[in-house]
Order: sequence, then structure tokens, then C-alpha cells
Amino acid sequence: MGVVAELRKRGVPLDGVGHQFQLRHGQEVQGIRDALDTVADAGLVNHITELDISASNDPGSCYTDRTGCVPALTDAELPEFLTEQVELYRAVFQTARDDGNVGAVLTWGLHDGQSWLNHFPVQRE
Repeated sequence: MGVVAELRKRGVPLDGVGHQFQLRHGQEVQGIRDALDTVADAGLVNHITELDISASNDPGSCYTDRTGCVPALTDAELPEFLTEQVELYRAVFQTARDDGNVGAVLTWGLHDGQSWLNHFPVQRE
């Protein structure tokens, strides 16, 4: 909330905050709850302006110099990930609905085949 507090201190009118939740395989929903609560406690509306769940847990080096990138899921790993992905999406939407202070939840693309994560930071399917 540092940026929000600083903007408010300067008199910038704010009604809400948009969150980009770019989640990963194995992530828990508690951090999302905490972020939404912090914004709501400040008297602002929450919007989830980007929600996607990556099948890869790439280290930072994958994004900076394309090293250490995790290979694509194998056919054997895919069913378990898809089940996990569905459950995490469900948990995020349930959290947003239960929160009562979330005005919108947006995803990008129509399906995982159109995800930007298929081409960044490395090519994967």
C-alpha cells in the first residue's frame, strides 16, 4: 500500500486498486485474500485486472537472461496441473465473491492455448 498511501498523501483521488494476479503452479490463495483485505481496509474498491495461472515455476533468472527455465509439463503431469489450476481459479473467484469489495475479475484470452505464458519467457506448450 506504499504507492497508494503516497498518492493519497499528494491528494490524488483514488477509488480503487487493480491487482495483477499472475499466479503459479503450487500457489496458495491466502496472499490474494491478504491483498484484497488491505485495499478494502483502506476504503478502496478492488478489481482483479489480470488473473492467470502459470504451469511453470521459473526462477527470476529465466525472465532476466533465459537461464534455469523450467521445461514444459509432460503429458503425464498435465492432468494433475489442470486439476490444480481449476481449483486455484475456483478459490480466487470464491474469494472475490465472498470479499464483497471486488468489482471485477478479468482474465486474458479465451483459453490456455492463447496465453502469453506459452511464449514468454521461453517457448512452451
